Amino acid sequence: MSKVKAGEAVSVVAGQYGVSDKAIYNWLKGRVTNQVSWMEHLRLKKENQQLKEIIGVLTFEIENSKKRYLVEAVQAKVAGLSKSLLSTLFGYSRKGIYLNSDKIKRRTSF
Repeated sequence: MSKVKAGEAVSVVAGQYGVSDKAIYNWLKGRVTNQVSWMEHLRLKKENQQLKEIIGVLTFEIENSKKRYLVEAVQAKVAGLSKSLLSTLFGYSRKGIYLNSDKIKRRTSF
């Protein structure tokens, strides 16, 4: 802004900083402020919190799906391994292990 006010051409300054001429003219007219309203701040804060929650849920689901895949792969390779040992190894309930093993049996039986 100071370069334009000092007399340098708007197009030259715009080219140097990679902005449009119109943006500089808007800044000079005072249409752009550096302040954010309190309502806008609260809205952005709420949106940020919601996005963090979504990321947390997705991360949790990804980790669980990785664990389920690992359990299924081990069960498929070592069919004789006890369900209680698998549940201890992977931190699942035995019920979850039994449900997953039923899914594997259904997938592999043709």
